[in-house]
Amino acid sequence: MSDPTVTRTLTHLRRRLERAELDHLRQLAVELQAKLDEALSRAAYAEESAEFWHDNALNLQEAINSEEGVTHRAIGMNKAGELMVVRLQS
Repeated sequence: MSDPTVTRTLTHLRRRLERAELDHLRQLAVELQAKLDEALSRAAYAEESAEFWHDNALNLQEAINSEEGVTHRAIGMNKAGELMVVRLQS
């Protein structure tokens, strides 16, 4: 037979530990959600940047290979930092 006081104490300790464990898991879930949100935001930004540069490269390739003025062309940069096909000045 077990002592009722010991049983109550053990039950109380078990409940306390379960609450502490639950609090810990909740905090961990909050931290992981924050990390996931940051990762998703960075991934979206990276995808947008990749699409921009892909489109830019395709536009440059199309412009440099177009029939009008094939000679005397070069890739340059404007004041805004955009790459573009420019007339090569000699």
